Formats: sequence, structure tokens, C-alpha cells
Amino acid sequence: MTDATDSTLARGGEATPALAPGTRFRGLLVQSKLGEGAMGTTYLASHPILRTPLVIKLFKEPGQGFGEAHLAARVSSPYVVAVLDAGVEEGVPFLIQRYVDGVDLDELVAVMRGLGRT
Repeated sequence: MTDATDSTLARGGEATPALAPGTRFRGLLVQSKLGEGAMGTTYLASHPILRTPLVIKLFKEPGQGFGEAHLAARVSSPYVVAVLDAGVEEGVPFLIQRYVDGVDLDELVAVMRGLGRT
């Protein structure tokens, strides 16, 4: 960790380290776990000064996510979620992005199918 107030990544036998709610990661306050997938785990966090919701993505494999970060950093569009930070913390690759509240893609597809629009 880069900050004395930050917590360490808890490995708990998982391939991706866990961040507990209430701990800090790179100065951000972890609120909750959003989800987990094949590439890693995502967490909802907030910036303590700006009070903005952010997403922390922790990846399972070294180098994962950086292709996504490189592409997103080159595009300025309301349709692309901005990457605010990327790097490796205690050997774990991560991305920090803006949080976008909305419908899960699987839910949207299910709704669209129900309307006969797929």
C-alpha cells in the first residue's frame, strides 16, 4: 500500500485478494463488493474528499486489465467509462474507474428479448 492509512490486501485462499468494506485501497474507502468474474473482483469505493463513487477492479493474473486501461484512456466518450488509475499493488494488478449506476447487461438483454427486440 502507498498510504499509511491503507489496509493490506487479504488473500484468504482466493485467487484474487479480497478488500473488506471499511478498509482503504490507495486512499479510497471500500464500500462493498460489486461482483466477481473470471478475470477478478470489483468493489464499490468512494473518494474521501470528493465523495464520488468509484470502482476498484482487482485482477487475478499479472497484466490483466491493462489493455482495457490503455484503450479507455485514449477515448473520450460518454459511452466509455473513464479509467482514473491503473497499476500493481502488492503484486495485484488493478484499475480504478468511475462508477456508473445502471442495469446489468444480462438484465437488459433479458428485457429486450421479452420485448422482442433482439
